[in-house]
Amino acid sequence: MTRTYSRLTLLAAMAAASHFAHAAPLTNGGFESGLSNWLETGGLGLFSTPAALTGSYASIAPSEGAKFGLISNGGVATETISQTFEITASYLTFSYRFTTDEHDNGPGYNDFARALLSIGSNPASALLTVSRNDVQPGGIGSLASGGAYLDATSNGYDIGQDGWRTATVDVSAFIGQSATLSFEVNNVNGSNVVSVDAPGIGVSQLAIDRVQVSSVPEPADFVLVTFFLGFVGMKRLRRSALPRRA
Repeated sequence: MTRTYSRLTLLAAMAAASHFAHAAPLTNGGFESGLSNWLETGGLGLFSTPAALTGSYASIAPSEGAKFGLISNGGVATETISQTFEITASYLTFSYRFTTDEHDNGPGYNDFARALLSIGSNPASALLTVSRNDVQPGGIGSLASGGAYLDATSNGYDIGQDGWRTATVDVSAFIGQSATLSFEVNNVNGSNVVSVDAPGIGVSQLAIDRVQVSSVPEPADFVLVTFFLGFVGMKRLRRSALPRRA
């Protein structure tokens, strides 16, 4: 009787732990509700949800809806937003656009942004990395294919990707499990002092929109297919035949 009671108690405790560990589905992927359901770390006020990011040569509008998320690394080494959620369908999709003030600052100032995903308590794996060098190779001279000037005013010389990019990740192997998706912008050799008169002070930003989980893959610039968790964490096995655009 005591042994049966102890077993039932243990099963009840395990069920309760499983219940409390159960995450909610991914929400507010379009940032229409601001930072709701997302956790910001790095610096206060470096995440915003604008309706537009305007420039003298180009501007950024939401890929859908009225707002998008914008992460800035101004004054910090790394600025991150993240959300923990239950994987409810086979494909995780998000749109992104990277911009930076690190124009013509040379190879030492290659700011970059990343998207990372972890399953359960496993270490996070980078789904993508995009850097200043993807827009301006080596940080000097002409822009790369897919790079564009966003602004050239007294506030600085902003360059970036010439349009939204979309990534799709096959997460079908992990349906029903908890995952944490993070987006971060990293500062490389930059100063915390914002000044257009000094090199290496540029602020880099990552625009994010349309973060969603769906049963049908969205049209994407690249697809991360069939990655798995092993002893060394999550690995990418192969990509689709679609060419990757930085």
